[in-house]
Amino acid sequence: MYKFRYQPIYLYFCRKRNTMKQLDNANERFAQLLKNYESNLTGGYFDAEEMEQLADFYLRRMRVKDAKRAIEFGLKLHPNNIGLETSKVRILIELNDLELALQHTNSLVALYPSDIELHLLQTEILLKTKQEVQAEKNCKELINTYAQEDETIYLDIAYVYLNNEYYQKALDFLLIGHTRNVYNINILFEIAFCYEKLNQIDNSIATYHRILDIEPYSDEAWFNLGQVFYSQKDYAKAIEAYEYATAINEEDAMAWQLLAHAYYQNDNYKKAAETYLMYAEQTEHKATPLLFAAESYEKMEDFDLALHYYSMVLDMQPNNTEAMVGVGICHLEKEQFQKSINYFVRAIELDPTLSEAWVYLGEAYINLDDPSKGLQAYLTSIELNSNQPETLTSIGNLYLEQENFSMALHYYLTAFELDHETDNIHLFLAMAYYGEENYLPAKEHLQKAININTEALNLFLEIYPDALQYINLTS
Repeated sequence: MYKFRYQPIYLYFCRKRNTMKQLDNANERFAQLLKNYESNLTGGYFDAEEMEQLADFYLRRMRVKDAKRAIEFGLKLHPNNIGLETSKVRILIELNDLELALQHTNSLVALYPSDIELHLLQTEILLKTKQEVQAEKNCKELINTYAQEDETIYLDIAYVYLNNEYYQKALDFLLIGHTRNVYNINILFEIAFCYEKLNQIDNSIATYHRILDIEPYSDEAWFNLGQVFYSQKDYAKAIEAYEYATAINEEDAMAWQLLAHAYYQNDNYKKAAETYLMYAEQTEHKATPLLFAAESYEKMEDFDLALHYYSMVLDMQPNNTEAMVGVGICHLEKEQFQKSINYFVRAIELDPTLSEAWVYLGEAYINLDDPSKGLQAYLTSIELNSNQPETLTSIGNLYLEQENFSMALHYYLTAFELDHETDNIHLFLAMAYYGEENYLPAKEHLQKAININTEALNLFLEIYPDALQYINLTS
């Protein structure tokens, strides 16, 4: 049985906010606005709100220069417009011109003292310039002015602190807001997030359960709860949470993806494969979930199905080296060694730095009784990635078979330094030391090998049948 790869899980620990807006104004009207603007960059008329939308669109895509140009054009059309002036400050922040941003904001606050957004923007700049005391003073003034209306001012302030990674301070404001309205879901979502960032995981979980007590069918809360459990490697509870999320919102592709990941990490490869295939039906980018499904079938040792899905990936992406290596492994497991070599070689030709492919190529050559090529492949893999105790042990074994005991010992010791629990490492060390007629360390490692597995003595005596004449073992 050949060792399996670790599945490449790309888990993005995002969370969902109950108040999250659509990131793009993806409706036809905005698309037409964008088209009209970009085809008339030096002319035309657009109202102030439209120019704000365009600048916001560019900022979200980190196209700061385009956003700056849109605001400058907008201010020519609408001088001193407060919305455009506020957007100008945001652009200055993105350009890291914080001094000018603060000066401009202070001027705007003087002109529009009741504009909450300007006060929050001013606070954000103060935080970015490490003027925490003045920032907190601003917030207290806002609270004194607006807290009597409702609790949302605490949430607005918390967002500013969150965006600047002041999680404890954000939590402090949120908890006060929570006392004003214990049923405010938006505040609870942010409280849960702060607890998570502060590594107060039990409090985060309890807060998500509080949200679910209020709103049991919140797929966002179930999703985020799954994220917390997954981050703690509590895959069974993560699965339960993701299952609720997908039951409530069957079109949540990300929840299906992460549910599949949780099944995989929980060693339920059958459910993982099935869920990856469901996820593949919901996304345009099908190659990745099909690749994961193939790896799940590989884990189940259903190499025919694994080959089927790896081949589907290669039909979509002919140069996908992960799929090539996967096909090669399946042929290796099916003892179709020459076929496996063909795929490993193709992958290596596309990316010679694939240390994993070199390892499997080495295994295939050894199974074709070509230890010289196998050794060279192993050595190339180690050059690319030296942290491979199992591969180092395999190299040592090849040298041991050649009775090159000093080289065998070198690679065994290197593997042992990396991982003292590498499979059979004490037995291999005992064999190499004995081959060098260095009987004392041979005895020590053989005794340790026997303590781990009593069959080690029989294996050792198969290689050195007269060894007990030279080594007196403890009973």
